[in-house]
Amino acid sequence: MEKQLVRRDSLAEQLFNILREELDSGKYEPGQKLMSESAIAQKYDVSRLTVRAAIARLSALDYVETRNGEGSFVKVRDNDKLLQTVSSLVIEPGMLNDVSDFRRLIDTECVRLTILNASADSLQRLSEACDDFSNFIKGISSFDEKTQKTIGDLDYKFHLTICELSGNLLYPLVYKAVQEAIKQQICTNFASRWYYNRVDPSNQEDIDRFRKGHEELLKAIKDRDMVRAKRITALHLNLNVMKLPDNKK
Repeated sequence: MEKQLVRRDSLAEQLFNILREELDSGKYEPGQKLMSESAIAQKYDVSRLTVRAAIARLSALDYVETRNGEGSFVKVRDNDKLLQTVSSLVIEPGMLNDVSDFRRLIDTECVRLTILNASADSLQRLSEACDDFSNFIKGISSFDEKTQKTIGDLDYKFHLTICELSGNLLYPLVYKAVQEAIKQQICTNFASRWYYNRVDPSNQEDIDRFRKGHEELLKAIKDRDMVRAKRITALHLNLNVMKLPDNKK
């Protein structure tokens, strides 16, 4: 029996939920064409404008692809891309102040679970992520937008890999859902160290500490040293944004 729309709230919202349920249930195969707008409108007794609004939302969430003159087609969903999109949409400036608290909970627990559950072979992924980050940090000579993005991506990848190796399927999803806030926090913290070093080159150690934290955490995880790994994680996440000296020019 087909679901019928009731006249309450937004008809487009109700239609979107019905179509999404059909797509999630596997009723349509990837690449299959949806019914035409007029057929959907007739089936649910709504206007074509309502249908277009519902399909536009499905398209925005990567469920379907609409082609001019052809119709709408079911897409193979990229959940990682979807989570990145959601993360960028929900992030607010005030959230950056809460990232450290969030990461103290998630990162610490994922480190613990990774030590308990990850095999020696699977830890090679973490080693590669650590090498990618460290090698990039060692080679930077400027701090333009591209460099900032790469630092955020590589640092985030290292910690996301720990979440994935924890064996808990929920933690990586949560981490991905707030990835833009995490990356912004990473870039802000590194930027403060970069500009502080430009003013006072003797503070290069602060940049090195940012890099070495990953290497030390990797070693502690490989050694299955729970106490040291937790201590390093706490120190790494407690690195606050540094303030430039008052006499900067």
